Amino acid sequence: MVRHRHRAFIRFLNALEREIPAGKVVHAIRDTVSSQKAPEVRRWLERHARWTVHVSPTSRSWPIAVECFFAELTRCRLKHSVFHSVVDLRAAINRFIAEHNATQVKPLIWQADPDAIIAARSRGVQALGSIHQRGPIERAAKGVSCGAFAPRHALGAGLECRHVAHPSP
Repeated sequence: MVRHRHRAFIRFLNALEREIPAGKVVHAIRDTVSSQKAPEVRRWLERHARWTVHVSPTSRSWPIAVECFFAELTRCRLKHSVFHSVVDLRAAINRFIAEHNATQVKPLIWQADPDAIIAARSRGVQALGSIHQRGPIERAAKGVSCGAFAPRHALGAGLECRHVAHPSP
């Protein structure tokens, strides 16, 4: 069954384009959903120069944090509230954001050693390379399954090798 999710996404973009005042620059954050990578979507974005699209990382750690923030906003401030106007709703959201920023926001302090990350990646690349240098009989003897695939982001950008080792049962 062929799905045309990119068409729904283009309809969404067109609706936003109509609603956002002309002359405003638009920054859109998207995940890695394939419908947003369709050629039709790419052409739409090329025709609309004011749009800048930022792609979220495959691991999606920060979009999950954003979703959690909106869930907390909904649960703590909006769910059982009554707003008599859009102005009241905006005021409630702005109060929530101000309280959240004053009490719960902490700066990120990077603690990982970049050299250790690069060394671990290099060890992984070397281990994967040694798997493919062995023949199929050697791989089977060591319990390596060449039918399993790792996500591309797990190996690092630009690597063509997608097999991972699994211990034999």
